[in-house]
Amino acid sequence: MEFLPENYQPPVSNQGNYFKTQQGINLIRVLSKPLLGWEIWIDEHPKRYPHDEMPESSGESKPREFWSVIVWNYELEKIQVWNITQGSIKKTIMDLAKDTDWGAPCQYDLKITRSGQQLKTNYAVTPTPKKPLSQTIRKAFDDTPIWLPALYTGDDPFAQWGKITPMLNIEPVFNNGNETISEAQYQEIVDMIGDDKDYLRKVTDGIKKNFSVDLKNLPFSHYEKVLNQVKLHVEERLRKEMDDDLPF
Repeated sequence: MEFLPENYQPPVSNQGNYFKTQQGINLIRVLSKPLLGWEIWIDEHPKRYPHDEMPESSGESKPREFWSVIVWNYELEKIQVWNITQGSIKKTIMDLAKDTDWGAPCQYDLKITRSGQQLKTNYAVTPTPKKPLSQTIRKAFDDTPIWLPALYTGDDPFAQWGKITPMLNIEPVFNNGNETISEAQYQEIVDMIGDDKDYLRKVTDGIKKNFSVDLKNLPFSHYEKVLNQVKLHVEERLRKEMDDDLPF
């Protein structure tokens, strides 16, 4: 008798309109340009100013730069606003956006891994392979009008403003069609595995775990590595089968 049901998941506290990183891996898609500004806490409440209006320090806190972006939270399947003040997160996203191999983060998902507690909290930001934005996310964005500048006045950006922050709608740019493997390369891997369904499932599950894509969308940069691993497995399987056929 198991102590807990096999499909049990602890409740998630990140249910509101604002995205907050949870312990472990958080998977999101950035959907807008960031609203830039300064945040200062007065009477335990944040007050935000435009980036060119840096406020004076208060008795409670010094002003911190913030970015506010609209994101899709994959775990909750929900549009949310993410207020980013952590310097390490902002720097990684900025570096990715400037990198010609990656570009703006609307072209790929981000894994935000949170570990540690309080002053020892650490964040790691990892991009996943580029992929087009799904129609489900596009519809959710259209159905959830958000006006980010409302944050400057302490108002609700989800209220009906009659104007919206637009989607950062940049389709992924693939490197001459080689960002992911071709149909022929996919078929080569499948044919090499043959009728070993258990091993095909193992390869597929491993790619999903590491790259959040299926085998057909394996990043081209990892093609040779996966192909060589499959070759080694097949050679070992054939060697074992030959040994089993020996009469002694």
